[in-house]
Amino acid sequence: MLYGTVPFKGADMNELHTLIKQGKYNLKDDISADAKSLIKGILEVDPWKWLTLKQILAHQWFIDVQTNLPIFTDTELNTIKKEFTYNNVRRLNRNLHQ
Repeated sequence: MLYGTVPFKGADMNELHTLIKQGKYNLKDDISADAKSLIKGILEVDPWKWLTLKQILAHQWFIDVQTNLPIFTDTELNTIKKEFTYNNVRRLNRNLHQ
């Protein structure tokens, strides 16, 4: 999610599976050392070394995360309300009566 793409990229499914099993991926320099550490811990090949959920949530990268961080700006929220909300309330439950 930090890169906006998947960590493993293969030319075909066999190559993709090989890369995943070998843990071969590249981390770009434009993310923090803490982010790299977290990604490496999550994508660890050896299951005995995998980070647990508790370890992930306690990881240094999450320490300063704001719990109420807004996802959308006011403009984006208005666009969502305008374009993705039904104006006709009857359509909301249209699949319930089939």
